[in-house]
Amino acid sequence: ALPCLKAGYEYRWMSGDFLFHGQPLLTENETVGHVIIFVDITEKKLREFQLRQAESLAALTNLSAGVAHEIKNPLTSIDIHIQLLNREVQKFDQNNSETAKNVKNFLTIVKEEIDRLNSIVQDFLFAVRPMSLNFSTENINDIVKEMIDFLKYELIEAEIDIRLDLDKNISGVVVDPKYLKQALLNLIKNSIEATGNGGEIRVKTEEVADGDVAVYIIDNGEGIPENIMSKIFEPYFTTRKSGTGLGLVIVYKILKELGGDLTINSKVDEGTVVRVKLPVLEKNKKLLTFEENDEGQVVNS
Repeated sequence: ALPCLKAGYEYRWMSGDFLFHGQPLLTENETVGHVIIFVDITEKKLREFQLRQAESLAALTNLSAGVAHEIKNPLTSIDIHIQLLNREVQKFDQNNSETAKNVKNFLTIVKEEIDRLNSIVQDFLFAVRPMSLNFSTENINDIVKEMIDFLKYELIEAEIDIRLDLDKNISGVVVDPKYLKQALLNLIKNSIEATGNGGEIRVKTEEVADGDVAVYIIDNGEGIPENIMSKIFEPYFTTRKSGTGLGLVIVYKILKELGGDLTINSKVDEGTVVRVKLPVLEKNKKLLTFEENDEGQVVNS
């Protein structure tokens, strides 16, 4: 008679990394051997763990966004009533008494703190919520010039010499212009603050070795110490009194969503080089393609 398999057994290693199945091999009533299969389940366990982490993070993100939204509503109400209180104080105290001055100062402090909290909540919501992107083909040089023009008076006031070195033959990039402008605006403003009065900022565009487009923001400011460099992308880390610590986190998120990248190199007393890398049109073309079914509906985009 031919050997046949009998109902088997299953064991798991104490570490949980291996699973093995065993089945006796029988001929009539005699066991002639065993079939044993070892299965390495390390990767399976890792994927399950990562999935649980992702689900927990998604739930926490939704909860945090909900809490932040609930905080934002009363803050808006408080802000409005602070403004109303200011008007009432002015209305009932025409002589500008010392008491009225003190009340106005207190209200000003409260208003500033409310504005700061609002800024923190808005930045937090932007950092955790999914982004709705509208891609289009853009000339990166035009976007850079628009941002520099927007910051013109800030640059003049800080007496900063701004130099543009833009590659005229640069390829088009597929981006969401609104979000890219926000990212570049934040980075250039960071350079303005780091450079200080009388400094120099150079903005350069070029195609890099792998065919992507790069924007460099180079300043001769104070630079970033090594012990701080390792923390600049951490949420809520800031060296500024009025900072939320989410600026670079948001910029990094935007650039990653656009298929790009952000790198920062800095030396104390020498300055900082920020590189924004973006995919060119040919490499990101899939973002602009779609297929239609017989009824003219988009089925793949």
